[in-house]
Amino acid sequence: MYNERISDVNLVKLKIKAKSLAAEAAIIRKEENKFGGMSKWDLQNHRKWNVRNETRATLLAIAWFKHRDYDRSEQSCRDEGKRSAWIEPRVITMINKYSRKGVERFCKPEFLGWVIKGSNTVRAKVPEGCLQPF
Repeated sequence: MYNERISDVNLVKLKIKAKSLAAEAAIIRKEENKFGGMSKWDLQNHRKWNVRNETRATLLAIAWFKHRDYDRSEQSCRDEGKRSAWIEPRVITMINKYSRKGVERFCKPEFLGWVIKGSNTVRAKVPEGCLQPF
């Protein structure tokens, strides 16, 4: 099916990335049991912070490309600070990386417009050269 935001190949690449991150988390969880102390904590921290957040950002990018509502992708977000500091930049980077050639770059106000469902205050702040939130 044609999608004006992303090619089929790039969408498959994002899906593969999400699946490989899920497999990475499972492998790390299994390997944690072989260690103790700081080594185990280091593996747990990597799995719970880096891998989990990258997976979340990847799934949000896929949802945006598929024209899904934010609420359908994340029913509740209790960590606004983490989302704005870590998740948003990764989602925006992925959207800009995997978008079709010739598509305007995606900006933070567009992400916020998607999250807030196109609030007029957010829409008014969209810089020139950025996509409008849908």
